[in-house]
Amino acid sequence: MDAFEDAWKRLLLPHITRKVRSKFTSLAHDLSLGVFSDNLRRLLMSAPLRCAPLPPAGAAAAAAPDRVFSPTHLNETSSPDVVSAALGSPGDRLPVVGLDPGWRHGCKWAACDPLGTVLQAGVLHITSTSGDCPDSEMQLFTRTMKSHGINTIGLGNGQACRQTEKWLAQAVANGLFAPLRVRYTIVSECGASVYSASPLADRELPTLDVSLRGAVSIARRLQDPLAELVKIEPQHLGVGMYQHDLPPKRLEEAVNELMEECISFVGVDVNTAQQHVLARVAGLSDSKARAIIAYRSTNGRIRCRQELLKIKGIGRSTFSQCAGFLRVRPNYSNVPMDSSKDVEFISLCSDDDVEMEVVSGKRRLRLVSGIPARPVKRKRGKEADSGELSFNPLDQTAIHPDSYDLATSLIRYLRYEISDVGCPALRNAAQVLYNSPNRDCTLAQFQTSAFGIETTRDILEALCRPLDFDERQDQFGPLFRSSITSMMDLRPGLQVTGRVENVTTFGAFVDIGLEESAFLPLSAFPRTNRASASAQCLSSSFAGKTDITHMTLHLGDRVKATVSSIDVKWGRVALAQVSLLQ
Repeated sequence: MDAFEDAWKRLLLPHITRKVRSKFTSLAHDLSLGVFSDNLRRLLMSAPLRCAPLPPAGAAAAAAPDRVFSPTHLNETSSPDVVSAALGSPGDRLPVVGLDPGWRHGCKWAACDPLGTVLQAGVLHITSTSGDCPDSEMQLFTRTMKSHGINTIGLGNGQACRQTEKWLAQAVANGLFAPLRVRYTIVSECGASVYSASPLADRELPTLDVSLRGAVSIARRLQDPLAELVKIEPQHLGVGMYQHDLPPKRLEEAVNELMEECISFVGVDVNTAQQHVLARVAGLSDSKARAIIAYRSTNGRIRCRQELLKIKGIGRSTFSQCAGFLRVRPNYSNVPMDSSKDVEFISLCSDDDVEMEVVSGKRRLRLVSGIPARPVKRKRGKEADSGELSFNPLDQTAIHPDSYDLATSLIRYLRYEISDVGCPALRNAAQVLYNSPNRDCTLAQFQTSAFGIETTRDILEALCRPLDFDERQDQFGPLFRSSITSMMDLRPGLQVTGRVENVTTFGAFVDIGLEESAFLPLSAFPRTNRASASAQCLSSSFAGKTDITHMTLHLGDRVKATVSSIDVKWGRVALAQVSLLQ
């Protein structure tokens, strides 16, 4: 008996304890990593800021009372508060002012043009929320916005955010920005301070003070979230739960895979993308991204996808992996393009590599300078023949070069030519076939041993899309305001609208315009069936206790909820009876 007790206390019990703890720790890591990955994917795929069209007649009058309408870039009419690329031409980028809140040391601001180039930066020493500010600082701020026609402000959600928001709302109400009709939105500034002091920021903004770089990051996050957030280390992005307690190597692997997936899914302009973006394209690495940039610097712009084979380090295998995710603008070729075609492509880029100008009318970004390609010595067995280096209109689509013959056959079946890629007529014809009940029967004749019906269907779908199609355009966009909500305005039973900022296994946090996010417990989640590819399928070990397998809320969702309780002392608001908004 003594031997058994000794073995149990000294050997068996500690071993079983370690095993059980290790099992549940591993399970907790899986849950936390799953929540973090789902939130991060939604955040990276959020819609970039684009111009919105005019609302239909009577839309403003029919809108809900709590809905905020905001001006377009012309400041003459109103458009919905959620600006998505699906609402307007995706090529209509907007200039933005980033405002990094601060009270004691001042609010840092930076004005960025549609491509993210810094136009002006400064500091506002705000003395009160009533709109008081030194005249010289305020004059520079308002003059910059008026001279560049900037009516959109991204306000960081850091310390003193709500005090700064009160000041900004009062300034708008006082007409300090007239004739501009200014709107603002709260932008997550998680990781902005880390980026400001990083070597990457030193290379991108060498002449800008470190304290002002955070405001630039805030503005760019509003303009193109994916292009800016890939610069930030994952644990500093502020989504998910307990990510700081996860094994760093495992977190890094999951985030790198996720960022590679998102960037590849959206697509990258090979002629303007920066190194940190190129490096995250499937099949590429830091060294290969540097080789692409070095090739661009030495030989001029890449004219077609086949020219990638001339770059050192990119062989057939690498080309096969990355070519479908890299786009080549038709502007860089010598092939004349029909002016009726929509040839603008959304790219993750800055103006560091290309000089652009914003043209009136449709505000298309056009190339105004080009670098002639220098002659390069031919290397045996490496590059494609010179005849293969001419621009192919399919190079600007998501269709892989290996599928070009199949795509060409489809185009000819629709009675068009390869030069018609992107034109409305071809897109309409492809859409008619895609929506046809006999679609798969028709596409069966194009099947080969290498390309099945799924690939053929994907190619047809790519031909239906405009050349500036952005996979993110139907995702959630920023929520703009022109006034502020106070906790004193709330009462139990009041209905409020907001946006989900974070989702965990025990509930969600919703931005309803207060200083702190309102909490929505898991028990109050809507129980509707949601056909979402990112729906969380969590371990059955926890499902019986928390029923989290039926969670229907995700980061970025717009919701309407009822205030269930308010704790003014601690600044806490709880919500209930939530429903999803479109």
